[in-house]
Amino acid sequence: AAMGMRIPADRQPADANRHTIDAALKEYTAEILAQKDYSTYRAYARATRQFRQSCLKKIYLDEINRADLLNFITFLRKLKSRRGKRLSDRTVRNRFVYVLFFLNANGAKGLVKKKDWPQYTERTPEEYTEQELQLLLNHADKEEKLVINTFLCSGFRHGELTHAHYTDFDYTGSKVRVTEKPEWDWHPKKYQERTVPIPRWLTQQIAERRKSHPDDKLVFPNINGTPDGHILRVLKRVSKRAGFSGRADDHKFRATAATRWSKVFAPQEVQYLLGNKAI
Repeated sequence: AAMGMRIPADRQPADANRHTIDAALKEYTAEILAQKDYSTYRAYARATRQFRQSCLKKIYLDEINRADLLNFITFLRKLKSRRGKRLSDRTVRNRFVYVLFFLNANGAKGLVKKKDWPQYTERTPEEYTEQELQLLLNHADKEEKLVINTFLCSGFRHGELTHAHYTDFDYTGSKVRVTEKPEWDWHPKKYQERTVPIPRWLTQQIAERRKSHPDDKLVFPNINGTPDGHILRVLKRVSKRAGFSGRADDHKFRATAATRWSKVFAPQEVQYLLGNKAI
């Protein structure tokens, strides 16, 4: 059985003229892996794997119906994380939509109406106050301060920061670029590169760091010299040390950067600097 799941004996494929769910999933996830970055592939693969777990009695794509998708929503709402927490409404919605993408790509469209989709409450973007930022920095060491300030001043997503090279920085013009990194099999969201102005004092600190790490390409690598997929732990660690109980991630820094930029840039310019389709 595909993906390590056991298909009931009386439901083994018998009609070679019909497309099985397992074959379609294998083809689809392979295509996602080839076309998108690995984090996107993992998200799609997880969602479609869980969908398959929720409808093991179905074998062929043409058997999937509205009831299966509604059952998938219920299935997701019963799942728990490793820490024993239920999935958030936003996560349930995202995984449901990923499965719709898979079905649409295989011609199974219109199985549910928009009113059937799982709902979630749109969260207002959180941002840091100047006092909170100062408190964070007061509880950070030199390395942690550089990570925090780079997130704050660049408005980068965590993947953009972890894949930033020293050569992405313009040390004369005080700018930093988001560029594709084929050696890490990574590309910017929507394949959109951009250039972001940053303070001169930050480029000077990056330049000083480069002198201390002359053999590194990445500004913030892990101990193996590869992109640090756990860099957000720096933010969480400092936040805990500072006594914060709320969120501590790149989204909050991006919201803070957007607010700062909105005071000096037009909305369309802020949109570009964030690498967003919409503000």
